[in-house]
Amino acid sequence: MKFRQLPLLFLSFLLLLACNDDEDPNADFERRINEQVEEIETYLADNSIDATATNGYYLEQITENPSGKAPEQEDIILAYYEMQTLEGELVERISSADGDEPETIPYIEGRVVLPLALYEILGEMRAGEEVRVFLPFNRAFVNYELPNVFPSFSAMILQLEVAEVLSPDEFALRQDAQIKAYLSDNNLEPADSLEGGVYYFQTQEGEEPEVGPNNAVRVRYSGSLLDGTEFDSNVDSPTPFRVNMNEDRVISGFKTALSAMSQAEEGVAIMPADEAYGPNYYAMPFVVVSDLIGQGIVPGQAGLGTYSILRFDLEVEAVN
Repeated sequence: MKFRQLPLLFLSFLLLLACNDDEDPNADFERRINEQVEEIETYLADNSIDATATNGYYLEQITENPSGKAPEQEDIILAYYEMQTLEGELVERISSADGDEPETIPYIEGRVVLPLALYEILGEMRAGEEVRVFLPFNRAFVNYELPNVFPSFSAMILQLEVAEVLSPDEFALRQDAQIKAYLSDNNLEPADSLEGGVYYFQTQEGEEPEVGPNNAVRVRYSGSLLDGTEFDSNVDSPTPFRVNMNEDRVISGFKTALSAMSQAEEGVAIMPADEAYGPNYYAMPFVVVSDLIGQGIVPGQAGLGTYSILRFDLEVEAVN
């Protein structure tokens, strides 16, 4: 429930893992890369693929769109992709043809982290363009291993299509429209429009006192995505969750919703990503995020993608 900044902290950790204690780590690392580059070049030649060597990886331009919008810092990229190992094992596919929603990728330096070359690749693309990229392990996942999906030191083939590039304001308007549609579809109207694009619908009237800016509030909550997936809850906890309203220890949308409530009140709060976990933590495929958070390698809120709209079902037990 606590809010955390999510910097790129683990690249050095991955690089350390890549070292072999029995050999000169630099020599071993370079040998592995050279061998894999040869494998990729052989693959390209055998399959008659015209790919250009670019900053340690190989790029094949599938579709160009010079008039498409190029991403700028803080933009949000909506993209489809297919990732597989060089051996042809599918890692993940997010496809418009399959009816999938596009990935929501933060174009923020230090946020897009896996594969390691992803931020750089996206920076050279425009909306409406598609590429296929052949990544040796040092530009993909280094020595990270995802059990039953891909082994350590894997070369990856990433086919990437940028569907849209949205500014933060454009994205906020889109999320607001999504929230309003959700409120209507789920009979949560009329909902109060609060600061920051948070909406609150009262389901049980409260009593005095109201929640104030200096109160300590004891609350029961369950947090879920709009598709109903629950990611956090203290409903069954022996003790309620304590929020000091004058401290910034929880996401801002949570406090905003509580500030509209009173003791014994119950309600539903829907909040856009900017009032929740924002970009959270991004890796491709998504299962990597959960694995890294679970191992404690990176911080983050497990179970959430980037820019998730959240629903919280709230009950204020006491206001002190």
